[in-house]
Amino acid sequence: DIDLIFVYEAPGITSGARDSTGRITGSISNQEYFARLGAELIDFLSRVGPEGYLYRVDMRLRPEGSSGALAHSFAACQNYYLGRARLWERIALLKARGIAGDAVLIEQFERLAAGFAFAPTTPALLLAEVAALKERIDREVAESDWSDRELKRGRGGIREVEFIVASLQILHGEDQTQLRKRSTLEAIESLAAAGLLGAAEAETLARAYRLFRRIEHALQCMAWRQTHLLPSDAHALACLAARCGVRASTPTEATEQFEAERRQLADHVRALFEELFHAQVESPPPAVQALRLLDSECSTEETRELLAQWRVHDLSLAESLRRLARGAPTMFISAAGQRRFEQLLPALLQCCRPTPWPENAIRNFESFIQASGDPNGYYSLLDDNRSILDLLIRLFGTSTTWAQGLIGNPGWFEALVAPDTFDAKCQWLSAGLAEQGEGGAADPVARLRALRDFALLGSLRLAVRYILGLASYRETAQTLSALASRCIEAATAWAWEEVAAKESIVACDELPFAVLALGKLGRNELTFSSDLDLVFVSDQSATQQVNGPCDSYGFFARVAERLVFYLADPRAGTAPFRVDTRLRPDGAGSPLVVSLDGFRQHFDRRGELWEVQTYLAARLIAGSRQLGEQALRIVMNTIARFGDARHIAEFIRSMRQRLEQTVVLPAWAAADFKRGRGGLVDLEFIAQYLQIVHAVEADDLTRATPPEVFAKADERGWLDHATAELL
Repeated sequence: DIDLIFVYEAPGITSGARDSTGRITGSISNQEYFARLGAELIDFLSRVGPEGYLYRVDMRLRPEGSSGALAHSFAACQNYYLGRARLWERIALLKARGIAGDAVLIEQFERLAAGFAFAPTTPALLLAEVAALKERIDREVAESDWSDRELKRGRGGIREVEFIVASLQILHGEDQTQLRKRSTLEAIESLAAAGLLGAAEAETLARAYRLFRRIEHALQCMAWRQTHLLPSDAHALACLAARCGVRASTPTEATEQFEAERRQLADHVRALFEELFHAQVESPPPAVQALRLLDSECSTEETRELLAQWRVHDLSLAESLRRLARGAPTMFISAAGQRRFEQLLPALLQCCRPTPWPENAIRNFESFIQASGDPNGYYSLLDDNRSILDLLIRLFGTSTTWAQGLIGNPGWFEALVAPDTFDAKCQWLSAGLAEQGEGGAADPVARLRALRDFALLGSLRLAVRYILGLASYRETAQTLSALASRCIEAATAWAWEEVAAKESIVACDELPFAVLALGKLGRNELTFSSDLDLVFVSDQSATQQVNGPCDSYGFFARVAERLVFYLADPRAGTAPFRVDTRLRPDGAGSPLVVSLDGFRQHFDRRGELWEVQTYLAARLIAGSRQLGEQALRIVMNTIARFGDARHIAEFIRSMRQRLEQTVVLPAWAAADFKRGRGGLVDLEFIAQYLQIVHAVEADDLTRATPPEVFAKADERGWLDHATAELL
């Protein structure tokens, strides 16, 4: 048969013809036109008539194989060969030459074919893919009834000679252009001349190839059809031996002599093939095993075994890896990008293995590459900087929330991997928002977006530091708290500026407004995704009016609302924080901003012990320092109202029991390690008890974290050493 590919110059439409009214009709696309032309050519060549037919035509070597279009534009061929073609397809294109049609287009295609066939590749990858292809062929042949009679695809046959020669041509033909021969025999001579085959090896391959091709011709002359099977009948085999020039006194001797030479050469070819390829099949290195996953013909069982090495059990992720390697309708991968990914893949999978969720690491990596818009550029960067690859995969395999943050904002990548991310001082915290806060005409939407990006990218940077072990939990919590504080300071200044400008209010030298942080933020123990517990306190007497009367409470309420808008509004994308203001005096049903007088009256008259517990963590985070300190002193002065240590202990125990009774676990949960028995709340209550009963003698424990309280209690004898260590 003859193997053909049909290529036309470019997409477009035909000129059509004018009908009787002068209108142009019958126009079709170039693709359809040349597909029809190709189909007619195939029919002409292979149509059986009274005198037989000319040729059997095989089109399976065209781009995309049997499932591809019959004819392709030159650009489509470029996209395929430079982006999605398999390594073994290089072997087919080694022999490509133009035989009919436009001379310029033929020259262009031959250059394309040579560029693809001799493009740089990793030797182990090429040899592994060719070995895997031959292994599949061997399995097919072994399962047949004629495995010992297969001349072309069988053991040591024509295909093995071609694979040996073609692989050496591809591996060395980029630099040594004299190896670029379409003829197998000429290629063997060139490889020997270049020292890539020994003289004996070249002679063996050439002898085997000549003999096997002569046998093939003789077989097909006898049968007058395409076949590569040696006859099973003794008489037919003797006739074949005679046609191949074997001379002997009897047919039996001719057959024995013929088979002895054929088998001897086949054994030599197989030995050479195994020397070059066998190690890739028997004990492939991890890189080759990883690349087997990119083969769409890799069996389900083999895919399962390969993925399991990297703790991946979702077989669909093999398709994800193939899309990353070959591209998708929305993601073009160039030939260079494909090679880069193949070099990258083993390291990528190795990075996935130790992550908490290797499967998520692959899913999130694919989503990120698709979102990036530049997969080829990222493959080059990651291949050249494996530490960045490790960073990304550990991030993607640890938290989908963090992964989605980067996937949704691929522009953050450059900042995420910048040197200051890994700086222990986190100096980036001191910049980034100042320029957005200047001037009353600053755009609120731009400010909102700036704060969002600063907060979310900052959290992502801190997540990376934590995942890589560059920062402890305590250091991370403190820096997260500093990040939130920085955002609250900026939001407070912007909110005050905007509301004051609208209402013509001029503040005193120090804002008569304070923002108190409670809970984890108050203790500098903020964790990823923690709420911000905030309380707003005002000194309404300090506001000056410029143009007419002003509703002081309404003014401060609008400042607080605007502040919360900057921190928690999702209109610029994902909200940077969740803000909880329910811990203010009298709770969610009370005004958003409490005056200092109202704050004092609440704690003097109806403040409860649980509120004191809560406010032990309170600290000023933005606004008037004087106002904040006054509010915090009010809380501490309330402690004396709650009696001795025994009374305080009974109250805390009772409240803890009530809280524990409210814990309702969802069906999927085994325990609530925060609110359940022996959890974080128990530790916090113990620490708060010690802070309250020793408040007078140890005011340095205010806003201390539980570990700090336990250490001080051990040091001062309030707890025995063993108990303090346990807590």
